[in-house]
Amino acid sequence: MIRKEHRLSSEVPIVFIEANLGDTSDFYQTPLVEVLQEEGSFILRVKKCASIAHSIAALALELSKSGQPPEIHFGWSDENPLAANIGFLLFGEGNVPWIVRELIRHAEPNPARQPRVVIG
Repeated sequence: MIRKEHRLSSEVPIVFIEANLGDTSDFYQTPLVEVLQEEGSFILRVKKCASIAHSIAALALELSKSGQPPEIHFGWSDENPLAANIGFLLFGEGNVPWIVRELIRHAEPNPARQPRVVIG
């Protein structure tokens, strides 16, 4: 279903990211990353994130170092953009796709090396 919805061929590896917030007031947390393989897909499980968006951007940038930059696919949210931005500022969550894109853009100045953010 995911391959069909996002038009991904069977040759494209799919990596799922599960990011779980830790204490959002503690900016010096060390995220814990666990790599799993289930049913032909990889899962990167990240615990103790100070920010979901920062964790996803960091993982995507790290994956870019070992080959072609990945595409990060997000589902569309019906959340109000203002509420999503406030949620991000206060709790480190909300409006994740836009913030991931901006973090990547600032961290990697070369557009050819930037992971692509896809929303849909």
